[in-house]
Amino acid sequence: MADDDQTFTCDICGEEFDSQKGLHIHEGEAHPDKQVQELKKLLEKVDKEAEKVSEIKQEKQDLEEKVDRLRDEKKNLKNTVENLKATKDKLKDKLDSKKDEIDDLESELDDEKEEEAELEAKVSSQQRKIQKLKEERDSLENSLSETDDLLTKLSHQVDQFDEDIDE
Repeated sequence: MADDDQTFTCDICGEEFDSQKGLHIHEGEAHPDKQVQELKKLLEKVDKEAEKVSEIKQEKQDLEEKVDRLRDEKKNLKNTVENLKATKDKLKDKLDSKKDEIDDLESELDDEKEEEAELEAKVSSQQRKIQKLKEERDSLENSLSETDDLLTKLSHQVDQFDEDIDE
């Protein structure tokens, strides 16, 4: 039921109608090109929307492929992280081993330094003993030489005395 006050005007010729249906019938009979043009515009709009849908589908496919690549990359990165953690643990073990080795060598060196100090003290003591013994030897050699000289003199005097007695 149409409102009595309401009228519908044709955009092309300006003729007025009392219902929307009457206007459409008029446009179809009097201006068939308008409907064709409206259909063409509608088809163009549908084509544009179809292109947009196609582009959106392509973008979606591209994004899905990118997500797959990123997932693969993430998996590779996780593997790399795990490998690096394992390498880090190995390096840490090697480092600890080297630290222990250094500590052992330093301890050994300290022990050897102590032994060296003891040996140096022993060498010094031995050198003093040797020096003292050399001095004693020299003194004894000197005494021996003096005794030998005295013995020779005495022997000579005894021989002289014997000669004096014998005469």
